[in-house]
Amino acid sequence: MQRRTLLKAAGGSLLAPTASPLFAQNQGPVRILIGFAAGGGLDACARLVAEQLKEAIGRPVVVENKTGASGRLAVEAVKLAPPDGDTLLIAPQGPMTLFPFIYKSLRFDPDKDFTPVTGLITSDFCLAVGPQAPVSDMTGFKQWAKDAGDKVTYGSPGAGTIPHFLGVQIARGLGITMTHIPYRGGGPAVLDLLGGTLSAVVTPIADPLEMHKAGKVKILATTGAARSKLIDGIPTLKESGIDLD
Repeated sequence: MQRRTLLKAAGGSLLAPTASPLFAQNQGPVRILIGFAAGGGLDACARLVAEQLKEAIGRPVVVENKTGASGRLAVEAVKLAPPDGDTLLIAPQGPMTLFPFIYKSLRFDPDKDFTPVTGLITSDFCLAVGPQAPVSDMTGFKQWAKDAGDKVTYGSPGAGTIPHFLGVQIARGLGITMTHIPYRGGGPAVLDLLGGTLSAVVTPIADPLEMHKAGKVKILATTGAARSKLIDGIPTLKESGIDLD
């Protein structure tokens, strides 16, 4: 998969174990698992889906945040669930398209173990800094990072995720050093950014969006061919001199 295609594919999809008749006659709760912590964009998406699914099928629908291993624990749990359609997975594209190429002993097969139900969201990524960073654009961030030497850190939703590798690309494009700090989701990473534990985060736009609008963190640039409609005046990485092609 080409890099640009991978970045554009970032979002969330609803999946079920292979050969599962969706919403069998069981009247117990339907479980939606996500592999990342509460507070991020994917978690918010899952809860919206759960609310509307509950109304549509007339059954309880619960969201479970099964974090760990960059989302792999949730994927594995859904694979092992009874194939009755009562356990669903909402996952970003990484576990299904990227992980098979970077993990030697993956315990699931995206093609054989799951049935895609529907795509839910698409999202660009962003680089954001906290209130302690004396910068307002990528030019300032580059100089600040160079002055800091090897002390700049960036958080992502997990090791091996698309934001992890995007951070590596950004650092190379700017000619700076950034140390990656993996989290159990974008939400916890943004909270540490706000508290000054991290220099920056690379994560889906939805994760720091509200804090950016409140002036608590600063989104400096986004991925995508055009500027995001979610935030005004924020350039793309390409506009900032970082070509991801």
